[in-house]
Amino acid sequence: MGGPSLVADGGTVGPTRYTFGTNQGLRLTGGLVDTSNYSVAIRMEYDSMSPTWKKVIDFRSRSSDNGLYVQGDKLTLFPDRAGGPTALVANTDFVVVLTRDTWTGETKGYINGILQWTFTGSTGAVAVPPNNVLTFFEDDFATGANEAQAGSVDCIAVYDGVLTAAEVADLAAGEDCESSPDTVTISYSDFCDISDFTLSGSALYPISNPVNFNGCVLRLTDRLSQTGGAFLTDSISLQNDVSFSTAFRFQITDPQGSSDGVQGADGLVFVVQTTGNQIGGAGGGLGYSGLANSLGIEFDTWNNGSIDGDNGNHVGIDLNGSINSVARANVATTLNNGAIWTAWVDYDGDNELLEVRLSDTGTRPASPLLSYDVDLPATLGTTETFFGFTSGTGGAANDHDIRSWELTTEFDPIQEPPGVPPDTTPPVVTVPADFTEEATSADGAEVTFSASAEDDVDGTVAVSCTPESGEIFPLGDTEVECTAEDAAENEGSASFTVTVVDTTDPVVTAPDDVVAEATGPLGALVSYSGESATDAVGVVSLVCLPASGTQFAIGDTLVVCTAEDAAENEGSASFTVTVEDTTGPDITDVSADPSELWAPNNKMRSVTVSVTATDAVDPNPSCVITGVSDNETDEADDWEQTGDLTVDLRAQRDGGGNGRTYTISVTCTDGEGNNSDGTVEVTVAHDQGNGKAKGRNK
Repeated sequence: MGGPSLVADGGTVGPTRYTFGTNQGLRLTGGLVDTSNYSVAIRMEYDSMSPTWKKVIDFRSRSSDNGLYVQGDKLTLFPDRAGGPTALVANTDFVVVLTRDTWTGETKGYINGILQWTFTGSTGAVAVPPNNVLTFFEDDFATGANEAQAGSVDCIAVYDGVLTAAEVADLAAGEDCESSPDTVTISYSDFCDISDFTLSGSALYPISNPVNFNGCVLRLTDRLSQTGGAFLTDSISLQNDVSFSTAFRFQITDPQGSSDGVQGADGLVFVVQTTGNQIGGAGGGLGYSGLANSLGIEFDTWNNGSIDGDNGNHVGIDLNGSINSVARANVATTLNNGAIWTAWVDYDGDNELLEVRLSDTGTRPASPLLSYDVDLPATLGTTETFFGFTSGTGGAANDHDIRSWELTTEFDPIQEPPGVPPDTTPPVVTVPADFTEEATSADGAEVTFSASAEDDVDGTVAVSCTPESGEIFPLGDTEVECTAEDAAENEGSASFTVTVVDTTDPVVTAPDDVVAEATGPLGALVSYSGESATDAVGVVSLVCLPASGTQFAIGDTLVVCTAEDAAENEGSASFTVTVEDTTGPDITDVSADPSELWAPNNKMRSVTVSVTATDAVDPNPSCVITGVSDNETDEADDWEQTGDLTVDLRAQRDGGGNGRTYTISVTCTDGEGNNSDGTVEVTVAHDQGNGKAKGRNK
């Protein structure tokens, strides 16, 4: 910061080039810095290479036309040196360098890195001490108008000391003839030290700055009818792309006096101006009105009618000391509500675009509140500027405080509010406690959960978890890691464990109850089928006992089918196998002894019945005579049972018939009470020669 700056005498100042007419040019506002040696480098072109004298550098306030010229198309130092070897071409940039060593008296001139001439001497134009002001392209001598030519220039550099031949060659090889000024960065997290500021108006007196208001603040005004300003004492160069980015935090408190619906006035202005620490009018002038060649961003808390768009709470872009804003936006939240506001102002010199953002949360808005196209160099008229703030009050007042400020002289938008400690605290991530989920398949289970994160600065922030909610988690333990990142890239994390288990028994389906016929005393070999089992994860084994195809005893046998899964969960179902004996004995032979009664003398004769019978289960079925009938009288007194298998029959027959036949009925019963019937016949012949009756099983 500081040092001489360039001022245009006519001509046109563009973003990257200055165009001058005949006897128009630039002049330094002060002397050179070094008191002995200096160098001047210029990249420029002339519209014409006529044989006239064309001023390059003039030593201002001299009584002669001594200076650096292009005569015709050659570099000349009048009156000491005639033109050099290089011929210049119209409308083509060339780099001219003049070096002067005051101690040795040596002076050199270069065109495009090529030495044109050198001499040593203490007289003539270049012997003028370096604190004399230089002018460029114009001649302040009385006849100078005839010794100038129109052209343009894109950079001028004035150096302390003498450039070496190598440094001059670097300039000619394409490096900027003027090194871009170092980027200026200022940063005030508070205003406990304001030694770099020049205060004016109420900011200087009666306020004793800095003010301790929850920390050191820069207070501009604090009562009725005041104007206050605070500007950096040193100027800041905005040459080249003429860009800057700034952010500051301000607070407007203690409203007093009149009211326009909301008590308190009038507001404050961020100002870029070219005339030191000047301040403008009070009240609605906001300490800004009347500042020529300036840019102001106003934060206005009083309704001044149509000039404020009939709104007493707005932000505006002001130019050249006029408070009739060229761009304005109303603010919904009252600016003097005591909140700490953050403003961002960015000027992109390449695109001539000014943007203003405002927030009471400290978060830079994505979109600007105001956007305005402006040629700032043309507005300011110079690249040497003073940055600061103004404020004004009238019949109403507020305390207008600047709490922190950051500025850089390049287009590099600032993200974080200045003066706020860096956000180094990560978000706090909240996750579920460890929990267990039942498996729904062999792959595991779909698990859903929720997690959240809160940040001290950003509030609620997004959470990302791995694995994600809704994914299939495998059987066993899975650690879920959840992370959240805030705007400052602080990352917080938390984890929990999801255990997918298989605790569900397999579902077993048993066959229907089975009834089988006994095939022997031990029962029967019984086969069955249809048993099955299902499990969400998978069945490892299914066993039924007693097994199919094994011997089942007579009666009911409970068969239990058991299934087991990989987690050793068991499920079971049962059914009953009933082995029955429902088949009667098999009577293979029934005989009677005697099987024929003779003579028919009406006497009772004893007959013994023999039965051959087998049973699958009962080895000894019991047989018994259950009845006797005949084919003639069927009289009951013709027979009498004398035992299980003995009976007395009457030896009698009808004289007119063919003989009597007795049918003896036999029933055999096994141990289960199953019966089988058989019969045998005993005959009483009509005549003895009619043959014998045979006993038979029916």
